[in-house]
Amino acid sequence: MKLFELNTHHTYLNIYPVVRFLSSCFFKIIEDNGNWILNGFFAEDQSITLDCLKPGKLRVYAKEGDSESGNTQEEYITVEDAVKFGGGKAKNGFVFENSHWVFITSGDRLYIWNRETRESKIEYYLSPDTILPCENVFASCNFFVFKTHSDYSIFDVEAGQIVYSYTNHIYANDHMVVYGVSGDIHVYDYIRKQEILCVKGQYSIGNRLFYVEDDQLKAISLSNGYKNIVPDIEDLNGKNYRLVNTTLLVLAKDGFVKDYHLYRLNNGEKGIQCFRFYSDYYISHFMGYDMPGYSKAEEQLEAAKVALQQIKPDLREVHLSATIKLFDIENCKIIYTDGKRAFELSLIEVTRSIPRNVTKRYMRAIIKDEKCDSLSSIAAEYERTENDAVVEDKFIPNEKYGKYICSSEDKKWAVYQSEDGLSLYSTQDDKATPILQDVYMPCLYQNAYFSSDGKSVVMVKGKSSTICNFENLSETTFPVEGFVIDRQDGFNGYRPELDFVMSTLAQPRWRDSISLNYVRPEDMSGHIFRSPLGDYEAKTDYKLVRINRLTGKEITSEEFNELASKYSFKDNSTDEERKVIEKRRQELLEKYGEEKILSKCKDFWLRNFNRDHRDLTAEQQKTRIEEILKRELDSFLHRYQRITPWITDALGYVVYCNTKTHKESSILIGNNVWFLNYVSFSRDSRYLAFGAKMAQSDFRSSQSGVYVLFDLKEEKEILRYDEDRCAAEKQQLSAVWSAVFSSKMDSAFYDSNPNSYIVHYSEGNFSTECVSDRSLLCFSPSGDYIAFSNQRYIDYQHHPDHWGHQPSGNIFIHKVDDAQKTLLEFNDFSEGIKGVCRRAGNVASAAFSQDESRLLAVGSDGSVVVRNLHLQEEK
Repeated sequence: MKLFELNTHHTYLNIYPVVRFLSSCFFKIIEDNGNWILNGFFAEDQSITLDCLKPGKLRVYAKEGDSESGNTQEEYITVEDAVKFGGGKAKNGFVFENSHWVFITSGDRLYIWNRETRESKIEYYLSPDTILPCENVFASCNFFVFKTHSDYSIFDVEAGQIVYSYTNHIYANDHMVVYGVSGDIHVYDYIRKQEILCVKGQYSIGNRLFYVEDDQLKAISLSNGYKNIVPDIEDLNGKNYRLVNTTLLVLAKDGFVKDYHLYRLNNGEKGIQCFRFYSDYYISHFMGYDMPGYSKAEEQLEAAKVALQQIKPDLREVHLSATIKLFDIENCKIIYTDGKRAFELSLIEVTRSIPRNVTKRYMRAIIKDEKCDSLSSIAAEYERTENDAVVEDKFIPNEKYGKYICSSEDKKWAVYQSEDGLSLYSTQDDKATPILQDVYMPCLYQNAYFSSDGKSVVMVKGKSSTICNFENLSETTFPVEGFVIDRQDGFNGYRPELDFVMSTLAQPRWRDSISLNYVRPEDMSGHIFRSPLGDYEAKTDYKLVRINRLTGKEITSEEFNELASKYSFKDNSTDEERKVIEKRRQELLEKYGEEKILSKCKDFWLRNFNRDHRDLTAEQQKTRIEEILKRELDSFLHRYQRITPWITDALGYVVYCNTKTHKESSILIGNNVWFLNYVSFSRDSRYLAFGAKMAQSDFRSSQSGVYVLFDLKEEKEILRYDEDRCAAEKQQLSAVWSAVFSSKMDSAFYDSNPNSYIVHYSEGNFSTECVSDRSLLCFSPSGDYIAFSNQRYIDYQHHPDHWGHQPSGNIFIHKVDDAQKTLLEFNDFSEGIKGVCRRAGNVASAAFSQDESRLLAVGSDGSVVVRNLHLQEEK
């Protein structure tokens, strides 16, 4: 018997759990060291708010009455040493026909509401992609399957806890799961916490799980775990294959004829139905098993077309499987065998998605011969129509209740989200009921900043701002119109601070967190990078200069367009026009020579070749390179539509300006710049660093990157990381996204892989250290610490189904002088939290307080987290 219920088992310092007592009991909360935080007697139906909890894992204990033999209950609460605000945008919703529980997931938390009791729950660090009720559930069922992109979990909604996690889900009911691991099938009772069965090989599952052991077909009941041998089936020492509720036993006969016994299972322990048939054809394959040689035949194809056209007139293609084939497609009972006549068409539809988002349906028919129990099948294909889509979902959302989130399968219930919160809509009563009012937080914050004293955080939402004081967690709201809230990630690589008098709420002033200089709002431009002392500026747009590689001279845009017009094929060029252009290209080749014409092509190929073909011998490499250059020469003359990229350079430059002398200067980025991503200046304005992304010829390939450290005083380049350097060092540098300085003159940058590089400074000398699997966030004010995440970019060529920016909510704190070691690790945002899909929100930016006691992080999901770091204890 339960004595109490918690509305959350995971929380933050400013979000208080609520305990509701189901029976009168003694109740206490105990720390790891045995100290009591709370101890007292509470009455039935009493509720209390736990606003006195300390960080850590706390034991919650209750005992009924005064008797020694009274019921007891024990649970745990995890309290993060952090405060969290906002992030209430709903990601998914789940409502069920036969259950009172309603689930809403956001990027980093799970909300639970009961339609019957109207009680609310919230759980941080849980946000599954899909929630399914266990098989055979009724309204009282409290167990659900939580599916994520990587695993499955059984969640006890009353306890508010995951009771068992696994992968490769097959089946689950209110006390048992069936799943696969490396070819083994496991049956696990998660109530009794014990494994019932582990068997290798094939299986068949319905209301029982069928498997073969010691040449016997056996079954285990999925309701009580009882095992037994299935009678009426001889020893399975021949070839047998199983799919849902079916076992096929193949008995060899003389010649090419085979005898097949097809057993229909789940009809009780006796009297199992058996189809027996003979065939001249062999089984082609079944569930991944290839069978020995088979003959093809095309009997009954026309008859099959006629039969199917009577059922579905708009079929596009019809195929008859004349050989004996067996498949198991998503647990559909689909059997392909050869037969003589077509009767009793049973249709099974499977929807598949094919390239270019064209969706088709595949129809398969099982055909039974009335006289001889033989089976045949035909497959048909037709395009999905608008009528098909209407049949799938007849529910039309009512926009007056807000944004539609989800509905139950029977369409009796729907969840909506509005500015006021969430509501559950009944289609039968045409009524919307507010839900989760006491726990749901709809606030979405755009940005956040530390106050200069580090005692408060300012959070921005629309045209208003909220100040939260950490000492008493009090919040004050004031308008922000009239001064700038910078929407960029920071000023010169840092998130600025706000300096103002808390008592008067005077208009705040911006302060650079590294130089501690005040910054005018008009100087905080998202289009210009400025040094901390204000004596240098750099534009976000790079300067483009075109060079004719053959003549070595700079050319204008008009001259470049003239070259393109003279030497480029057009989409509609005639054969005669192509011959004229090919002749011009040949003349160009004869005038300047093969080496000069193909030099850029050769440089490009050699960089990739050296990186990808290190396993070849020197002779093999030479032969392969000659083949590549010969192919490129032919492409230059006859295939490339444009050759201007090979005979011209498009050089990009960073343009910076001395604000005192107004002198403009340039720093070379490289050839074919795609984006200039970031420019920053050192604290003393001596050095400039930038990161850029370079273009590639291949579509959506992994773009290379450039990082440059430049001495403004000496006007010379100190360090350059680019594709050429990394190829020589047998490394790979992808697009560089940021480059910032610390107060100690160290610099750091990161690329798409992700790898972060720390450029250590010591008495005018620089040395570079790589920290793998890390993306850069910021340095601490002292320069002693650095914060990372691990978001990355996957290019289209390497993963066409999962390409683009890969978010991450993970935050890692490292010491700069010991950068390979992770001091602290947090995962307060989306990615890293159990069950969050890969495309969920991530940490957008971060900043340390001036005393480095706290870390502020802003999530792209609209939430803000401020953590207590205790870095001095980590030293």
